[in-house]
Amino acid sequence: MTLKTIFLAQCCAFLFLLTACNQEQQKTQSMLKLEAAHHQSQLLVDKANKLLSAKVMASPQLYLDSIVYAKKVSDDAIKVFDTAKIRDWEHPELNQLRNKIMALQPELSLYAIDLLEQTTEKTMVLRERLEEVKNIPYGGSGMSTDKMVQYLSKNYNTDISDCCLVSVTRITEILLIRPNDYAELITLSRYIYPELEKVVSDEKSGKALLSKLAKIRRELQKVKPAL
Repeated sequence: MTLKTIFLAQCCAFLFLLTACNQEQQKTQSMLKLEAAHHQSQLLVDKANKLLSAKVMASPQLYLDSIVYAKKVSDDAIKVFDTAKIRDWEHPELNQLRNKIMALQPELSLYAIDLLEQTTEKTMVLRERLEEVKNIPYGGSGMSTDKMVQYLSKNYNTDISDCCLVSVTRITEILLIRPNDYAELITLSRYIYPELEKVVSDEKSGKALLSKLAKIRRELQKVKPAL
């Protein structure tokens, strides 16, 4: 074997080792990046799981704030991988957390329908009261028609917000994990105020909205639980 041949062989061996080292370094960096993302995501998953205590899971209607926050934290846990530009990832604990939240959706969606029906009925009562006010003469120390309308409207807005619509908004946020299954309810919830305005101005709109809610309820009862 000539010196030239030996030299070429040594160069090839060196280049091979250099390439292997670079590949190993690249692989290690990728692994470290994934491990860091898993760690950061796991911290968020643990935080969300603490929010979803046994008490919350047993009575979700009473703890909507906690569930919404847990859902947001789970969204952030997923964003960790998106921000790190990691496409192929597996995180069983995160999947279990999302399933835990989705398990509450069927019950909460029907509860939202209950609240929207209650809101519609209150709006129908408001319409009747406003019609009565228009036909009652006020004078002397009595309250004027305009002031009476303002008074009834203010109390009504506070009432439907406290009893129903704040909770409906929170439930809508929870349903966004599976938006396709709850699309009709989500859309109606977002545009409920224009619908209620129709109820106030048109006597037939109240019954029409109640019928629409009944139809959505029937469709929701067909939605299969998340796997």
